Amino acid sequence: MLFSDLNLSQNIIEILENKNIKTPTNSQILSFEKISNGENIWLKSPTGSGKTLAYILPIINKLLIDKKPLTQVVFFTPTHELAIQISNFINETFSSIGIKSLALIGKASIDRQKEKLKKKPNIVVGSVGRILELIDQKKLKAAHLQYCIIDEADRMLEDDSLKLLKQIISKTTNLQYILGSATIKNHAFDIASSFIENLELIDNSKEKETIEHSYITADGNRKTDTLRKLLNKISPSKSIVFLHRNNDVDFVTKKIDKLECGVSSIHGEQNKIDRANTIKKFKSGQIKVLVASDVAARGLDINDVDFVINYDIPSKAEDYQHRAGRTGRMGKSGNSILIIKETEFSYIEKLQKKLGIDIKKF
Repeated sequence: MLFSDLNLSQNIIEILENKNIKTPTNSQILSFEKISNGENIWLKSPTGSGKTLAYILPIINKLLIDKKPLTQVVFFTPTHELAIQISNFINETFSSIGIKSLALIGKASIDRQKEKLKKKPNIVVGSVGRILELIDQKKLKAAHLQYCIIDEADRMLEDDSLKLLKQIISKTTNLQYILGSATIKNHAFDIASSFIENLELIDNSKEKETIEHSYITADGNRKTDTLRKLLNKISPSKSIVFLHRNNDVDFVTKKIDKLECGVSSIHGEQNKIDRANTIKKFKSGQIKVLVASDVAARGLDINDVDFVINYDIPSKAEDYQHRAGRTGRMGKSGNSILIIKETEFSYIEKLQKKLGIDIKKF
């Protein structure tokens, strides 16, 4: 099937073809008609399966028909980086046909955001806190909102975000909801169903795996030495190295920053401008190795990452799934490697059983 086989505007089809995006992913095919028909859905689909386009294509298609000069779409994300990334993608891809997006995130100038809202972008993407603040100040008209997209919904439905989401929803009427995630945590679907009528689960979690999973044992438990040797072996591949803690990100980055391929880092304590610049350099290939904390890198959409390296073991199988999903995106092949100590082999067995994957020795 091609995008031209879907009931899409010719303008959208031409834009996608110019970007060499001709074939919809399974998640995009499964969700297109339901979103187009105004149904409330939760799309469960692996990372890298094209969920962002799955959410927005049918909505942009409807916006082009409506032609209302209003902000009609609110798109919630769990991180500032993801909001900026998605908003930039929408603007870069669809501004030529009159679709405009604005990122609304905390710590950025609210006065500047208020000025930009006067231009009535079709779509606002951002954090629940800042969006609620702008609605309360009547700078973002809740009554005009028609579509609510919640990305990484399993995470967004946790306590703090859920309370703010419900406050925003209480100020709106007749929203259509599009939720998405790679995993669904305990009771998350039931929580969503408690305030979203007729919510339907679209399960695309069995889409063909394009990631090779493997492990490597640290030399005498010296993980940093093992990491350095591994990066030299796979150079000049583009790689993301994951760690839990911000301090560990800084420590490991200093230990490997002499590598010729170019190394930098992102974590939650860095300012957002520095993080955005680092991500831009990584995307362009100026940096080949990105050392990242889980929180800072969650949701990053970079299509040509060759390797994900798990320097430390994720606390949950779902966290490993999110890390691994930074590679093997949009049908491309990728590799996820765990660096483990000799005492950690039992984790490999648990991970294989929980996720139904095969983890081989690298």
